[in-house]
Amino acid sequence: MSPYFYPVIETVEIETTFLELAAQWRRETGMLSNISKISMHPAYQRIIGLGQPVVPLIMKELEHEPDHWF
Repeated sequence: MSPYFYPVIETVEIETTFLELAAQWRRETGMLSNISKISMHPAYQRIIGLGQPVVPLIMKELEHEPDHWF
């Protein structure tokens, strides 16, 4: 199996996880101005830990609402 093939069910799970973590991250860092605290937040770190499959989701988010996606 190619490392670039992601089964549909896994993709749905990744998207759900991403959306939940992104909402938590925004909720808990919305009032912060410290970039280190924003980028080191546990929810943000979990998003980054999801790897390559979240890149299109982050890009989609940026189209609708600019944010601190580093």
